[in-house]
Amino acid sequence: MNTDHTTLFPKVRLIHPFWTDTLLEEAPCRVRRKSNGDRASVLHRNEQDLVLKWDRWGTELFTRIRSGEYMLNDLPSPLAAPFRVPMSPRKDLAFVSFWHHEADILPDLAACSIRSFLRHGYDFHLFTYKKFGNIPEGTVLHDARDIMDLSEVYIHHSGSLAPFSDIFRLKLAATLHAAWTDMDNICLKAEFPDRDMLFYQENGRIVIPFFHFGTSEKGKAIVAAVQELVEHPDADMPWDSPALLRAKREMRKRSTLREKRILAPWNFFGSELYTSLGAYFGFLGKAMDFRSMINPYHFTEIYKLYVFPESEAMRSRMANVHLLALSTDLLRREPFILQNMRDDSFVSNLCRQFA
Repeated sequence: MNTDHTTLFPKVRLIHPFWTDTLLEEAPCRVRRKSNGDRASVLHRNEQDLVLKWDRWGTELFTRIRSGEYMLNDLPSPLAAPFRVPMSPRKDLAFVSFWHHEADILPDLAACSIRSFLRHGYDFHLFTYKKFGNIPEGTVLHDARDIMDLSEVYIHHSGSLAPFSDIFRLKLAATLHAAWTDMDNICLKAEFPDRDMLFYQENGRIVIPFFHFGTSEKGKAIVAAVQELVEHPDADMPWDSPALLRAKREMRKRSTLREKRILAPWNFFGSELYTSLGAYFGFLGKAMDFRSMINPYHFTEIYKLYVFPESEAMRSRMANVHLLALSTDLLRREPFILQNMRDDSFVSNLCRQFA
């Protein structure tokens, strides 16, 4: 293995579905993320690939996409539960989501998402701060102010609205005891896993385009912890890493809740929180496999569902998928995908199916 770290790590940028960060060298074969201090051992690297064994999360493969930038690639997850879990129509589930945008209509994919749940017989509750012109008939509309006032909307110090959306998602799912779904998820089947808590993991991390805390005692304990953290983000929690404890000490220097939320580390209320909760409350290793049940295409492959003709091979890979996560974050980063979307692609056909 090449061990010349001095030429590799000074300006390495890692691109992950849930974060983008700079990698810093601490010692030979030891690195850490700049934003939150997560540490990893370098198991292997060459001109194309970089394999990191994170101290807290597991092993991940990053592949070079351009000079100084590596994107997460695919590795089988050792924590993945078998995907053949008992499934049935879950009429006890209510699905909730949130939309906040300056435009006056929903994107086509968001409207398609809602219709896909309605067509499979599920109630869909949408929270917004204003009216949108093309909300599908049958959607149960709610005023988002019932969860968080419009004055609480904030821009994170990174310049993103996403951390506010993460908080809203937590408060909404915890308050209503409902199943959260992102607005780019398409419901493909009426059957959902016969489990009280619904969480999915990929490469040892909980992913959150869809989840349900459930109503068990463990689920209630998680909800209580989440509600405490949302209102007191600088409170020390038993699952906090040393880097996070240091960040919270900085947050305590701010006087208002709004300032503390703005100062919070990136992904503070996102997938890393859910993964920490999973490790602490013991559901991480029992979480279902995201790749086999939610999206069999890796983050770097999703574009194929937009720009390639739908094929029998695609339909075969979707055989066990009940909820398809289309990861439209990728579309914002790579606008060429929508610009080159084919009329006979998998996504185009889905939109027609739920038109």
